[in-house]
Amino acid sequence: MYAYKSRVKISNDRNLVIKLPLDIPEGEAEVIILSDNKPATTATSSDSNELINKLDEWISQIPPVPNIPLSSIDRSELYK
Repeated sequence: MYAYKSRVKISNDRNLVIKLPLDIPEGEAEVIILSDNKPATTATSSDSNELINKLDEWISQIPPVPNIPLSSIDRSELYK
């Protein structure tokens, strides 16, 4: 297994070009990007409102919880 580590700068266009040393063999490889920076939040209030509206719509489709009066429950069944 070969390992290669390099410090890079990720630009606004999110393109990254890595020039590898010649002793790294050709073939499939796994690339892992580790970043200390926190991603910038790009959610706008309209995005948030859209999400809230979708959640409200989804919640309205949930059937209501049945209302069972306590007097109709046989409590002796609970303590067996």
